[in-house]
Amino acid sequence: MKRAISFIVTAAMLLSATAAAMPANAVGTATYEEYKELMKQTPEFPDPEERYYSYTDGDFEFHVYKEFAVVSDYKDTKATEITIPAEVPNTDTKKNVPVVGLVDTPFGLCHKLEKITIPDTLDHFTWRNLIVTTMVPIDSKEEVVPTVKEVAVSDTNPNFTVKDGLVYSKDMKTLVGCPPALGVKEVVLPEETETIGDYAFGDCYTLEKAVVPSTIKEMENDVFAGCINLKYAELPESMTFVPGQTFTFCTSLEEVKFNGVISEIGFESFYHCDSLKEFDIPDTVTAIGVGAFDETPCIENADGIRYLDNWVVKGDSKLCDVVIRDGTFGIAEMAFFGLSADYEPRVLDVPASVKYLGYNCYIGTTSAGPGTVHFGAASFPLKAVNGKNYTDFYFYDPECDIFDDEATIPAEYTYSDINKKPANNNDDDPYIINWDPSVTWTSSSVSGLKTATPADSKVSGEVTIHGYKGSTAQKYAEKYGRKFELIADKPAHQAGDINGDGEVGIADAVCLQEWLLGSSDKLTDWEAADLCKDGVIDVYDMVMMRKKLIAE
Repeated sequence: MKRAISFIVTAAMLLSATAAAMPANAVGTATYEEYKELMKQTPEFPDPEERYYSYTDGDFEFHVYKEFAVVSDYKDTKATEITIPAEVPNTDTKKNVPVVGLVDTPFGLCHKLEKITIPDTLDHFTWRNLIVTTMVPIDSKEEVVPTVKEVAVSDTNPNFTVKDGLVYSKDMKTLVGCPPALGVKEVVLPEETETIGDYAFGDCYTLEKAVVPSTIKEMENDVFAGCINLKYAELPESMTFVPGQTFTFCTSLEEVKFNGVISEIGFESFYHCDSLKEFDIPDTVTAIGVGAFDETPCIENADGIRYLDNWVVKGDSKLCDVVIRDGTFGIAEMAFFGLSADYEPRVLDVPASVKYLGYNCYIGTTSAGPGTVHFGAASFPLKAVNGKNYTDFYFYDPECDIFDDEATIPAEYTYSDINKKPANNNDDDPYIINWDPSVTWTSSSVSGLKTATPADSKVSGEVTIHGYKGSTAQKYAEKYGRKFELIADKPAHQAGDINGDGEVGIADAVCLQEWLLGSSDKLTDWEAADLCKDGVIDVYDMVMMRKKLIAE
């Protein structure tokens, strides 16, 4: 079993910054956007502004602060047992301070570690930082199996307790973690436990079946990450979302059952589930986090766009034109993030069937060519389509709900033009070369001659919004001073214009009501009658029609 830092590195690269140490009861999140907000609200521990000094005692290295200390490293990588001291001296105050936490995964290279004894003072750590011993250099061929079988806690510990080898909060309401080499094959928890903590079963390589009991009200992130022999998982009715990285690197996972109404599928939640050949996204899902199904066999690749059921979950990095197929229900968070800079014009085409666009689901960059957005969906959220290189936005739904914020659609665009000669280029000077976008330029060459810079090739201008007369696109443009141009043709389907006379009025409401009651089979334009845009014409469309008439 090769564990070359595995998913831990993936998460670190994606999420970029996490607190050095956090209380064991962090909050589970589903999307990267939610995770970022959580990190903003979570004070980092220790405070990065607080002064500390390094202190070494035997194999331990500590960061010592005025009132406390944290373990930062452990030198004996062949140790089989480690006892963390309760306190260390502060040489400034000449007093001992309690050891309260861990930073930088101090036992990450202790590949033979079987037992850890924690002091009563320790309460700021993640389970991952406490027991991970599978980390090896990325290029290493070394195969590492977790060896930690026991985390010992004294009876006097005010924060934690142990039952059947698993560590819980003192009141037993939160499962903090299961030692990965304990040998558990199924999830068995006491009735009083309500929360499963972050990474609680992480790397438990003997775990084969995970039926989360109905008494569990909350699961945090990474709960079953790295359980390479887990084949079946079942989440209780109380779970309304799949937290981030829940099953990442569960390479044997074949089946997942949801007993509750799932609204969100978390970031990297099924990343590298190599055996997950079938997966049905519940109809209730409204958001899918970044990388949720990367490297799983259940997705379909259609012209560089990865689909699962009626969701777009990922786009290939070399895509230029992104044309979402009709019938698509949603686009996952950051699905088209990190597209290669090929310096070609880009097109994003979103059909009317799309209801949900994830955070930063499509991002354009100034290093790419000019971009054009063709948008047919009913809602254009803030921070869904981001970037600086979009020159034109076309809105084909006259009533598209464009998020009312000046930042939703930028006022100006900027992109690179490889055909534009840099201002400082001189064809008569053999030492000055044409700008090449594949080269990383500096302000001066090694000989001191000035060279072209990317800034010299930038093209910028005013963004144009295109829409129908009287549309929300026009209203948005007028409110925020954006350039606006009318689309020549009338919209194919005007919401509410059921009889096709070009107006929305009482006659349309009567037409819809008669059709719903079965007294008429005449429905000139069924798409115009589908005001809820859910593919079904029912009484809810009648309610929307009445609201529309009252508003007008």
